[in-house]
Amino acid sequence: TTMPRADSEVSAVPSLYGKGMKRVEVEKWGGSRADCVWVVPIINVEHFDSEVFGPSVQPHLNKYHPEIANRGWRDYGNKRGLDRISKMFKSHGIRCTAVVSSDLVYDNELMSKLRDLKNDEEWEIGAHGLNNS
Repeated sequence: TTMPRADSEVSAVPSLYGKGMKRVEVEKWGGSRADCVWVVPIINVEHFDSEVFGPSVQPHLNKYHPEIANRGWRDYGNKRGLDRISKMFKSHGIRCTAVVSSDLVYDNELMSKLRDLKNDEEWEIGAHGLNNS
């Protein structure tokens, strides 16, 4: 068996696309205009298990728990960075796609922010896996 080579062929094979999902192709980006630039920012909204050492800007600190320095910059993105970056994109009229770790579904404050961005700013929400630990 060979895999389909074009995206349009993938939607014809249900096992190769999400169950119950239908792929909709974009006909022609920008219509008949040749001077369009499409910007589609992908914003990772990630969860890192506090008991696991994660990505580090200061790896020498990955020895003891709680590991505050590296944990702090990772948490900043979800706690303050998402607000700041969403305001910046809104000021330019750019909608984003937030890809979210499923472990964050229990973070009511964050999920509320994402719901507001989806409803008010027309952001899309995508799946990112369980976590980044």
